[in-house]
Amino acid sequence: QFSVRLRPHEQVNLKIKLKPALNYPLDVYYLMDHSNSMKDDLDTLKLNSYSLATAIRSISTNFRMGYGSYVDKTTAPFALMQGDMVLNPCGGCKKPYSFMNTLPLDDNAETFQKAVQRETISGNIDTPEGTLEALMQTAVCEEVIGWRKEARKVIIIATDANYHAAGDGRLAGIVTPNDGKCYTTAEGAYTRGLRQDYPSISFLNYKMQQADIL
Repeated sequence: QFSVRLRPHEQVNLKIKLKPALNYPLDVYYLMDHSNSMKDDLDTLKLNSYSLATAIRSISTNFRMGYGSYVDKTTAPFALMQGDMVLNPCGGCKKPYSFMNTLPLDDNAETFQKAVQRETISGNIDTPEGTLEALMQTAVCEEVIGWRKEARKVIIIATDANYHAAGDGRLAGIVTPNDGKCYTTAEGAYTRGLRQDYPSISFLNYKMQQADIL
């Protein structure tokens, strides 16, 4: 604490140095696009998942990491819906889905590594993905994801494509606006992908500011 006495219209320059709090609580959620074009990226993450977690630990030992993935809405024209392509859209892939919370926030780097190692790629039809929808669930599902109120909250997004936004759901007859509420179960599955439209960018931004997420 300091004080400065100045005459009217007098100016003074002050130099202030700030240091971040040591071991400030840090929650980092890794959200990855699991469409087929991201296969090489998922393989790379599998190789580096443990080193990623330990690198973040160098910033703060009071940290936790989580993992989630997404593809897109599971209906035409966003996903293949003919015959065997529903269950296996790209040869050895798992069926598409809107969002999956694979690992709620956890403080064990090995747990994060094992969760990533178990992941497999999926696939869909069009280039844009359901990124905004997955981000919305990640932001608003505080208990399911495990966000701590006192922590600095960060979401890392890994994707190589553009995103669907509000209004695109009409292509599949989905006209109900996204209400920005949590519909992800304790098991990690998002349940409203075929009942609500994608969120708008502005609405998602508003919800993320409410949740105090970077």
